[in-house]
Amino acid sequence: MKDVVIVGCGLVGAAAATCIAGAGARVTLIDSGFSTAIGPGRHISQDPRLHFGSEIRSRLTRGLLHQIELTANSVPLARGAEFAIGIGAGGAGLVWSGVTERLDSPTTLARLFLQSCVEPGYDEAEGLLGVTDSVEYVDDALATQLPGVRALRCAIWREGPTAYTPGPADVLAHARGGCLDIRHGRLATSFVHKSGKVARLTAVNVRTKEIENYRADAFVIAADAIRSPSLLVASGLEPEQGFPVGHWFTDHPLATTHVYAETSLGRKVAECLQKPEGTTICRGIALGPGPHGAFRIILSVPSDDVNRPLLAFYWYAVGNPNPANRLLFDRGEIGDFSALRPRIEIAAPMAEAGALDALVKDLGEVASEFGSAQRGWKPRLLPLGSAMHAYGTLRAGLSPDQNAVTDADGRVRGFSNLFVVGSSRLPAPSAVNPAFASIAGALVTAHRIIDSSVLASVPSPKSDVQKGQLG
Repeated sequence: MKDVVIVGCGLVGAAAATCIAGAGARVTLIDSGFSTAIGPGRHISQDPRLHFGSEIRSRLTRGLLHQIELTANSVPLARGAEFAIGIGAGGAGLVWSGVTERLDSPTTLARLFLQSCVEPGYDEAEGLLGVTDSVEYVDDALATQLPGVRALRCAIWREGPTAYTPGPADVLAHARGGCLDIRHGRLATSFVHKSGKVARLTAVNVRTKEIENYRADAFVIAADAIRSPSLLVASGLEPEQGFPVGHWFTDHPLATTHVYAETSLGRKVAECLQKPEGTTICRGIALGPGPHGAFRIILSVPSDDVNRPLLAFYWYAVGNPNPANRLLFDRGEIGDFSALRPRIEIAAPMAEAGALDALVKDLGEVASEFGSAQRGWKPRLLPLGSAMHAYGTLRAGLSPDQNAVTDADGRVRGFSNLFVVGSSRLPAPSAVNPAFASIAGALVTAHRIIDSSVLASVPSPKSDVQKGQLG
């Protein structure tokens, strides 16, 4: 039996683990969190207190954001976005809404990447997550009033009369044939490698501070777009020409408003989006593309007035990848347990000022057709990073001469047994939440790992954990 170590037990890591274990491998999942082992049906997003717009959810989201200091040469950002940069500090999947939209493809590069590295995994990802195309709450009358409207595609798991948003434990419940070992409270710190091959992963038990070493035939990084490149740099893989670790940092500029459903159209949409009693699944609608290709969605959120339903509008602009936007790594910036703590340099706009102005203007005009804005929630552009959709920092390249960190199979260039899955690989502009594409892409990479010589011919080392003590 072959051994695979996966760093990160979010939805992306869980999907890759399920696929690889299903092929008969022994998979060890390393995760710095404490709650990913909860049973099926207990993903935190199903808690009714965490509906979109709830105070507890807002506090949790703010807790997952930390402010990043911009460097001196950063460009001014339009409409208030110059005040702060918020970046998900890991664990962003806790507030995953279950939205499973497929990525758009505005460029040739995007089209080629999606065809090769993402789309082959969509159907399998839909099966794992319970994605449905149900549009029962978008009727002909609503479609007439809102041309191009459709129901959001969402992941829904059902257990009897209960419907809920699935989490990593639900995905792992699909695993068959192999062996899964989940190690919680372990923070991966670096890979030990030689001549293009990883020998072991070093991690710290955050409870006991013991150092643990994990050996395997193949290693997969399934962390977010901040932690994944940080782990490579901590392993001695510094950014260089043709190997842009941490470069091409991208996120979606996001404009939002909350509106009381006071008009006939607003009341109609609020009625359509009303959730069945006892469920916490996301219900929303997607409108046609907005200015400059913006992705526009409307969700139902809890209201502070029982007589006036509340709708949340989220307008996502296309995030334009640029190599000048990057993570900066300083060996002196060491966080807890010897983990690198990067800074972010935004030296080029994620979107042109005209596109952002058009985004906010369109949001205000559309929202006014549904009712009046809730106090404190007038249409506005949020600080960059608030979308929590960071991607591109270990971008993929489809040919050997492309400026990229990973190849089409997800393998880190120059290595035989080190792979990356998740949003950090996405190389192209998009306005859509990259979560579902990241899961689908992880499954594509997982199948390619299974089919590769890494697991087919290398003698399997005895899986072991060697312990030491930190400090």
